[in-house]
Amino acid sequence: MSRLRCEDLGRLAVLLERILELPIWELYHGRNKDFVEYFDSLDKEKQWDLLHDFIYGIDNVKDKILDCRSIALGTDDLNDPPYKEL
Repeated sequence: MSRLRCEDLGRLAVLLERILELPIWELYHGRNKDFVEYFDSLDKEKQWDLLHDFIYGIDNVKDKILDCRSIALGTDDLNDPPYKEL
């Protein structure tokens, strides 16, 4: 590998912090069991906006988790390509 793997721990920490700072975590602040009631109380446009933000937010979280996995496996762009058999 071209870098020390301990450097990857710092990169992972930064990416995980970014995941925790994503706006998806701000979409709802009530108790989980009260979410359906909250959702039903919204007008249709706000329900649509919430679902839209949730779906795109989940996709964003997934992308960042995949980035973390690549770093953890050492297959990201900053690491050498994985070992290839001859």
